[in-house]
Amino acid sequence: MRNLKMLGLAAFALMAMSAMFASTASAQGPGVLTAGDTVGPVHTETPIHAKQYGAITDNIFEAFGDNLHCTNATSTFTGKASGTDSEIVITPNYKDCFKVNSDHSEGLPITVKTNGCQFIFNQPTSIAGSHTTWEGNVDLVCPGTAAIEVEVFSSGTKTAHSGFRLCRELIASQEGLGPVTYHNIAGEPDDITVEVEATNIKVTKGGLCGSGEISNAAYTSTLTLTSGTPSESGSHDLWFSTAG
Repeated sequence: MRNLKMLGLAAFALMAMSAMFASTASAQGPGVLTAGDTVGPVHTETPIHAKQYGAITDNIFEAFGDNLHCTNATSTFTGKASGTDSEIVITPNYKDCFKVNSDHSEGLPITVKTNGCQFIFNQPTSIAGSHTTWEGNVDLVCPGTAAIEVEVFSSGTKTAHSGFRLCRELIASQEGLGPVTYHNIAGEPDDITVEVEATNIKVTKGGLCGSGEISNAAYTSTLTLTSGTPSESGSHDLWFSTAG
């Protein structure tokens, strides 16, 4: 009987320890964008920027059955890190855009005017059991009644449109777009990859293409977020760490 009691206590202790480890492994917490040097660590204010990478289909905006792509090499996303930030404010600048044909070739030229609109990437939460992967969402914030303005033209190229405007789409301020996933990437310096997979974007359209409004437009983008500016890379590390 004594041996049975001992076995029972041992089993109970083992289950308690298992529950404790499972709770620890699944613990989640808010993150902060940390800039500076991971050794120490030392926190530093620095300009930051993001660059698109990957194929056309990795960076695409889909609305009303049409796909839009802006060229990776010329589109820029800029901001500033203070050292420890719970949110990231990014100013986008989309360049050399075009409608994507069904075979992924370059179609009609498109211009994208951001009109002072910015992306605010909200404080993310760590993925369960991970210190390198985080998930959150993003808000689009525009001044006053401004909106991101997308225009499709009848002819020309991505760098020089011509002809007449076929369609105009407006993307106004809205919150909670996502999800957005972040991965800390070790390197020299450390940087962050950002994966945007928003499928809940509100868009209105007008023009020769007709009028309409949807709330399920999709924006997919793969970005590398690093210190410095688009014209001059920085030497500071960027990484997400647990708040507090």
